[in-house]
Amino acid sequence: MEDTAARAGTDWEQVHRVLSEYCHAVDEGRFDDFERLFLDDAVVTARLAGTTYRGPSEIRGFLEAQPSEMRGLHVTVNPDIVIEGDVARVRADFFVLVPRAGGSVVGAWGWYRDRLARHSDRWLFQERHIDTQWRLTDTAVAR
Repeated sequence: MEDTAARAGTDWEQVHRVLSEYCHAVDEGRFDDFERLFLDDAVVTARLAGTTYRGPSEIRGFLEAQPSEMRGLHVTVNPDIVIEGDVARVRADFFVLVPRAGGSVVGAWGWYRDRLARHSDRWLFQERHIDTQWRLTDTAVAR
């Protein structure tokens, strides 16, 4: 019989890895890999865009369509991961660094509220709520 404490640690690490891979895949433009992080019936709601995207392909389209000046480095921090059986609930903060005027500035920040599900031997996004609290607009610092 598998040790429950050992499995929880492994599950936590696997969920954390999915959160990281989301950022890396977007930042590196690896959208085929990005799509594989979502269940077929996954839903992403982007509060700032006021839109819900359904399924890996539609979710991919949303991220691929982001303006090039908002592409940079996605950072997920403070993940609070709670695992109950085959479901993981995650509350985390995020920010995106974008290049500006020879340096980097915060392009956006907010919160992720996620539900992941165990699918076979992997954890995948079932729901992601992107609650952007602030986003860089076309101001002097944005140019």
